[in-house]
Amino acid sequence: MDIVIGDFVEASAIPDHLALTFHLDTHPVRWRQAGRTAELAASWFEARGPEVTDVISYILNELVENALKFASGGDVVVRVGFSNDAMLLGVSNRLPAQDAAALESHLRTLVSEDPMELLIRTVEANAEAQSDRGSGLGFLTMMTDYGARLAWRLRDDEADLVRLETLARLPLEGD
Repeated sequence: MDIVIGDFVEASAIPDHLALTFHLDTHPVRWRQAGRTAELAASWFEARGPEVTDVISYILNELVENALKFASGGDVVVRVGFSNDAMLLGVSNRLPAQDAAALESHLRTLVSEDPMELLIRTVEANAEAQSDRGSGLGFLTMMTDYGARLAWRLRDDEADLVRLETLARLPLEGD
């Protein structure tokens, strides 16, 4: 399996302004710690101003939280970089192969439908469901509130595991 959804950029193309790797097999990290990681990464870019740090903090929190919550061991890799016209935030993790098909379908919906309409439907569905299945609002909020363009790559990693790479690209406004 090697599936690309959206306008994906390889991790090697993200300038390494900041890269962090969590080795989950030797030191487990709980998903609730994602906020600290996001704040650390955001503080690294304080010189770019509070708007940039706020965006990094929010988006990385969502990306790292998802990666840690659904990771199936291995490494979780976080990258933040800047090109001439965009901020690039990438997170990579492993997940069970049986989860990849459902995830692929969900991700294809995110890039093919109007994000605002999806956001409204998801909020309404969450209000009706009253369950603990998760809100499903993170990606949609990145797209609607921050203008993030999201992309993913799913590829075979090792027996019954898939490597999921998630990329959020945000346009930079003129300095």
